[in-house]
Amino acid sequence: VTNLSQFGKLTWDQIVDASSKILTFIDVAGHEKYFKTVIHGLCSHHPDYAIITVCPVQGLTHKTREHFELAFALKVPVAIVITKTDKVKEDELANTIEEVQGLVKQYRIPLRVQNTNDVVELTRNLRERIALIFEVSTRTGHGMELFKSFLRLIPTHNKWEENFNDPALFHIDTVFEVENVGTVFAGLVVKGNIRVKQSLLLGPDDEGHFRVLEVKEIQCKKVSVRSVYAGQICTLALDLGPNPQEWLKSVGGGVRRGMVLVDPRVNPRAVWKFEVLLTFLEKDQIPKNLTTNYQPIVNTQTVRQCTKILTEHEETVDHCPTNTLNSSEVINEKKLSIDQSPDTTLNDQKLIEIKSDHLTLRLKFKYHPEFIEKGQRLLITDQNFKAVGEITRVFYDAGLQYV
Repeated sequence: VTNLSQFGKLTWDQIVDASSKILTFIDVAGHEKYFKTVIHGLCSHHPDYAIITVCPVQGLTHKTREHFELAFALKVPVAIVITKTDKVKEDELANTIEEVQGLVKQYRIPLRVQNTNDVVELTRNLRERIALIFEVSTRTGHGMELFKSFLRLIPTHNKWEENFNDPALFHIDTVFEVENVGTVFAGLVVKGNIRVKQSLLLGPDDEGHFRVLEVKEIQCKKVSVRSVYAGQICTLALDLGPNPQEWLKSVGGGVRRGMVLVDPRVNPRAVWKFEVLLTFLEKDQIPKNLTTNYQPIVNTQTVRQCTKILTEHEETVDHCPTNTLNSSEVINEKKLSIDQSPDTTLNDQKLIEIKSDHLTLRLKFKYHPEFIEKGQRLLITDQNFKAVGEITRVFYDAGLQYV
């Protein structure tokens, strides 16, 4: 933790060079109107930990409970920080701690951190089933040193090193323009490593195509680097050619969140239809009138899109492996078309029988195909139900073309 005013204006290069450990905090807000931001943050950034703050003046709100649910459902380790302890009486603080412990016990084992030995011992044995509870006051400083010690000691939860040798995969989260640089893509490296001058495939566009582009510049923590690897959040500037605006028009007017940059060796293919195994988060609110053609919104990685529930026997083309091809070759000359015709089956609804808190569904993206993979986790937070799941099967409607 650096007090910039004490040392003058430090550059990010100086901060990174002088740091023994670098933590990235992603503020996803807690207000109800920003709930989609919370979902996106948990799904797209693969956080090692979720730090949930609770104000004892307000107590546990409905939204705070939902944040707990999401973190637990996505198996993200949780630390709870009870703030503003100086603003309430001891009995009020005790009531809030009891409330928090009662909620956490439904999912994990709550453990209060009260001294340095607790921090060292609990952090060393930190597991997914444990949720640490801190009590702090930024005004009096109570508990702040314990929390800072926790941040210094926590290990990485995600095992990114297992993906270091895989072909590169980068999920695009944000696209913006930088003067004298051009279009810049921000996101997370999920697999492999990415180097300057490396050729990657960008896609899928609205027609399911991927285009070959070269990495021009990479920045991580606002510092220019030559390469990045799995687990790092970074920005990439790509070479869009002499006429970038014309290039952007050729992919439907721009690059959207949810697209990926992927190594050509992967031979990526766009997916319209897929199958998921869902687990309902609230067993007392399992939908009783769920039907085919119902359209829930799916969140997976940086993808957030409306889908349609298909009938079990609706026509699909199952996964078929492809041979390794050069990026300039065409896997299938038939282009993937977008179904823009009116949906004539909306009135042909069939009630889905739900016998337990688990359910297998076949879904189709409504607006454009995405790059998704078997085993990928997803989240549905619909007005009628909430569920977490895993993609168990993907269906390829047609071939892919590199451009």
